[in-house]
Amino acid sequence: KRLSLGSQIISIAKDWIAEQSKIYKAISKLLAFFDSDNNRKDDEAILTLVAKLNESYWKSYGLVERLSKSYGFNLFCFWQPVIFTKSHLSDEEKTVIQRAVHSAPDFQARINQCMVTDTTKNFFNISDVFDSESNTIFIDNIHISEEGNEIVAERIVKTIYKHVEHENGIGN
Repeated sequence: KRLSLGSQIISIAKDWIAEQSKIYKAISKLLAFFDSDNNRKDDEAILTLVAKLNESYWKSYGLVERLSKSYGFNLFCFWQPVIFTKSHLSDEEKTVIQRAVHSAPDFQARINQCMVTDTTKNFFNISDVFDSESNTIFIDNIHISEEGNEIVAERIVKTIYKHVEHENGIGN
């Protein structure tokens, strides 16, 4: 079967990304983790995965932090919300959670707990940004609606603005 030029290019791009991208590799491993063993994982397996992802995240953070110092830009990192961190779920979101992999909520709660307790400079956990929202924000486990994007963007802008004000002694 002969592929069209567009299909060939997409195939080559996918192969290249699979070989080169650490994020792609991490996501692939995560998906394989949850797809195996009938979607059930014991606490030890989940804790091991959480520890590995936490370590990988902070190594990446350290690299970008060094780049920010070398090239003179400000670094701001935001831990984003996922459906499992939302306090008030809509009926649609409850359906999404029911379809979720059995271990995913426990995994997400544990990884979020690691990130919530971190106090690294310029790292901001905004996973609580939808705590007062009861309408549908999530369209799946991690992707959000336009309304959700607006809420997240407003929180990010306010956080950066407040940080810049503080750093520059404005408003004191």
